[in-house]
Amino acid sequence: MKCSICGKRLLVGINSITTLKDGVICNNCATEVGLSTKSLFHSMAEVKSSGTVTVAEATDYFNNHKTFTFEQERAQKKLEKKQAQKEEEQQRAEDADKYDQLLSEFKEDKAWHVGKVYFDDKKQQVLVKKSTAEHIFNERTLNFPYSDLESYDVIEDPTTIEKKHGVGRSIVGGLVAGPTGAVLGAFSGGKSYSAVSKVAMILYFKENYHIEATFLSTDTSTSSSTYAAVQRSIMQVGHDLDKIIADNNAGTTTQATTPSDTSNSTADDLRELKQLLDDGIITQDDFDTKKKQILGI
Repeated sequence: MKCSICGKRLLVGINSITTLKDGVICNNCATEVGLSTKSLFHSMAEVKSSGTVTVAEATDYFNNHKTFTFEQERAQKKLEKKQAQKEEEQQRAEDADKYDQLLSEFKEDKAWHVGKVYFDDKKQQVLVKKSTAEHIFNERTLNFPYSDLESYDVIEDPTTIEKKHGVGRSIVGGLVAGPTGAVLGAFSGGKSYSAVSKVAMILYFKENYHIEATFLSTDTSTSSSTYAAVQRSIMQVGHDLDKIIADNNAGTTTQATTPSDTSNSTADDLRELKQLLDDGIITQDDFDTKKKQILGI
């Protein structure tokens, strides 16, 4: 066996040999082109580097007195990786500060909320409050302008409450729609189940984003006052979201809104609100509050 560059005879166990992609060279030639050191033993980095070099490439470097710069490249990549990690940490810290500031502003604006989903009518924005773990690990901040809201769905998870040995829970057969047990259109028509384990609203935004606002997450009878209160809340929030979505849709059209259009919209809102009162879904106080909001007084 001979060195592919200088032709020196190589004896395994006596001469230090550097293995290339398609041949072998002596340690002296390998050192000249930067593929090895004077040491009898090669490091794993040297073996890995030399294994990517062909005899033709090594010969060209030897004849032109050039050296491979694998060590420098590895050092540069290590430095770049460390810098990228530092920049990422700085960005995460900045994002955390921005979130804290944004949440503080929402609270100052007395933003209303459903569970962890906050609505700031002043900012015209929606913000999802992070859990402690999400805050520590600086998970992505979910913050959307009202103008990005496209639609929403109300969902219920039906259940039964048994009183044999404490409180048990089981899904009502035939009523479950979809893998999560969600029943869409929860408040349209009568119910054939006696209890729910969850009531929530899914908000859909542009770019295929969606968030869940949870109103109820414990087993609750549909004949209870708690469930009735949840119904009222759903109706009130739905009414507000309908107005936001209607405003968004109106903004995408070129037809200008006339004073008569605005009057008709206000009258429709009042009629809808009165119907909710007549049906017993909202209280008189709820009706009076919403009426003032609609009339702007």
